[in-house]
Amino acid sequence: MVGLPYSSAGCVNCRKRKIKCDSQKPVCAKCLKRGILCLGFDKDRKFLHHEMRSQVTRSGEVKRPVRRLVWYLKPLSLPSFCDMSGEVRTQLFSAFMDNFFAPNANINGKDDSLFFLMANFPTLAGESELLDRSVIALAFSFLAIKSNDKNLARQGLEVYNSALNAMNRALRRKSGSWPHMLYASIIFHTYETLYYGDDAPRSLFTHIQGASAILKSYSFSDTNSLTLAMLKRHKWAVAYCTLNTEYGLETDWECLTLGKEECPLDELFKIIGYCAALRRDLVSASRLNSPEQEPTLQSILQRLLDIQRVQAGWERLHSDSLSPHRRGQAMLDSESSGEDVGLDPYEFKDLCTAKLYVLSRIASTVRHRLIYQTEKLLHGYSDPTSMHFSADEICRSVVYCMRPERQMSVGHMALFAVSQASKAYITCRDLRMFEWCQCIYSTIQARGIGLASRVGKEDWTLWRTAAN
Repeated sequence: MVGLPYSSAGCVNCRKRKIKCDSQKPVCAKCLKRGILCLGFDKDRKFLHHEMRSQVTRSGEVKRPVRRLVWYLKPLSLPSFCDMSGEVRTQLFSAFMDNFFAPNANINGKDDSLFFLMANFPTLAGESELLDRSVIALAFSFLAIKSNDKNLARQGLEVYNSALNAMNRALRRKSGSWPHMLYASIIFHTYETLYYGDDAPRSLFTHIQGASAILKSYSFSDTNSLTLAMLKRHKWAVAYCTLNTEYGLETDWECLTLGKEECPLDELFKIIGYCAALRRDLVSASRLNSPEQEPTLQSILQRLLDIQRVQAGWERLHSDSLSPHRRGQAMLDSESSGEDVGLDPYEFKDLCTAKLYVLSRIASTVRHRLIYQTEKLLHGYSDPTSMHFSADEICRSVVYCMRPERQMSVGHMALFAVSQASKAYITCRDLRMFEWCQCIYSTIQARGIGLASRVGKEDWTLWRTAAN
């Protein structure tokens, strides 16, 4: 007896390897498990093959070829002013993938949800003008920032505005594909982090609220792996906006409790969501008169201690798989390595584990800061030692995440993490570690996230205000 004969109905990679494919779209399970880019199910996909040796022109100029194999993007639904050939379209997108994400050997869809989306874009391209325009706007704008190309930046802004108009049309007509609307909303708030103008925080908040509204109106009974990955990315953005911006008290944090199944990351996001709710209660309690204030503060403190017990149970459950297992190498930039401030950088088995550990330390730092503020209102004094320890743990982990080869794959997570550590150091009046956080902000900005510059300036304002 022999098994079923080999079928060529699978994805490009599985057909090439002559193995059985589960034909799951947009990414087959075999490719996802191997951590490689699934090339989809199009048998007629055309490739651009680039020689791997330098070429010499007639003038004697040596040109370096593109480093990797790329495929033609399908015709995209772009504005008329952005008409371009398939080769140009493909080369721009390939350049964006090369410069935004860590090399394929160091990253996969499990480690970076945005990489997961962009790796699938060639399969999704041409299906929705909203998704096409949002992706190309992000690619144009990021490349323009890295190359200081004003013309490309202008085109990126125009494509971005046309994507916003496409979203407005889809919302008015209720005609858009909801997964594409969700993906576009998440790309929108990623786009806003590239800049640091006065309108950036408000625009970021608007897109985060929009994505939350889309998610809350959808049932998660039949959700593919790409949508679940985008949900997790959105949770990072919601947590950042809730804890880090002036719109934190208005942010819809209930999105942090959404999900198809329980997982360690989702449990931590729920803890952060509950802390966000208690933070609002604490702000309200601080405005009460003395007779009413004390019982309210006692209730808040008790709920924070309950959350602390929940997280302690979570940490015991995941201690074996989560703990850093050895010291890591420092960054190439010695000022940001952590060695100059006495930090021992951590090492993790992979980037996914590092992100999970960092989020657990963020949750601890937020909780300790709320306990500190509550006890300060109740008793006039509180010990900040636990908060300082959690902030140090964040910084030890961020050194691993910020290695140059990671590129932008952890930039947004690192910005969120360091901003929480920085605020803890402001409370503890630790100038040396506060300045180290400022160095990390500069590194993140240099990699393309302009919002880091604004966060750094806001933290300096908080430092000076606390000193007075």
